[in-house]
Amino acid sequence: MLKIAIVDDENKFITIYKKIICDTFSEYHVVVELETFNTGKDFKKSLAKNKYDLVFMDIDMPEISGIDIASELRNNNQNFDLIFVSAHPHFVFETIKFTPYRFIRKTNLKSETIEAISSYCSRTQIKYKMLSLELQNGDSISEKVNDIIQFFAVRHDVYYTNKSEKDARILSRKYSLSQLEQLTKTLGFIRVHKSYLVNYRFIRSINAKSLLMSDGSEIPISHGKKTEIQELFMKLLRNEDTL
Repeated sequence: MLKIAIVDDENKFITIYKKIICDTFSEYHVVVELETFNTGKDFKKSLAKNKYDLVFMDIDMPEISGIDIASELRNNNQNFDLIFVSAHPHFVFETIKFTPYRFIRKTNLKSETIEAISSYCSRTQIKYKMLSLELQNGDSISEKVNDIIQFFAVRHDVYYTNKSEKDARILSRKYSLSQLEQLTKTLGFIRVHKSYLVNYRFIRSINAKSLLMSDGSEIPISHGKKTEIQELFMKLLRNEDTL
């Protein structure tokens, strides 16, 4: 059984949304237990006694916003998948640092919720998708796609970093960054600079000239590409592209 919470201050919206969520999970033969909360405070109280697998969180709420709640929960190491739901699409850039599973626009509520749940139900397969790589020393390895943070080039050598190892690993010279871009184009990687190919899952903020990544690294953006990168990031975040 999947335990789900909806946090939103509008009762009418909750009634409609609860039906959409339950009906969609039912189509995938997934049994859910769903609880609803009108305030962030009530939701936080419930977390002291209950664990949730998936939370649909409104952003613009009185007293405490969805972003403030997410910030507190991240600091407390709460382990559940978070989907932000908002009537204000521009909030997506404020939510990046929390690595939400999705950002759903209320103007596209049903279609984007159905897509998100469809993806969520098949997440196990996506989560463990592997990428086979050959290292410079001749070893062949398989990395989980969701573990690779970035590929980057230094002169003629290409390196990559993952979330479990501190040091970058150097790849075989048979790879160029352009070849890796083609290899990973359906896996959620963005070419943000001639020397950098990054996994969108690890982007925390997009600034005028650089990206801040979850490992604390700062990656340059090619001149004039900020808007293009933001649009692609939003598209990937909503999973409108094929991952």
